Amino acid sequence: MDNLLVESNVPVILDDCFVQYDEERLYNVLKVLVEQSLSRQVIAFTCHNREEQILSEIGADYNKILL
Repeated sequence: MDNLLVESNVPVILDDCFVQYDEERLYNVLKVLVEQSLSRQVIAFTCHNREEQILSEIGADYNKILL
């Protein structure tokens, strides 16, 4: 079975799916998503600030939109 996230360039849209992740797991998954964002669009909705703090910490290029 093909891995859709790795072998396709469709956009990835995530809706507050990291709420139960600890800091280490969130850090690791955001690093993977930043790598994926080099070849596809990644959109992550969240009501937390942790993601922004970690993205800034790892030096990721991202756009923040407040709704």
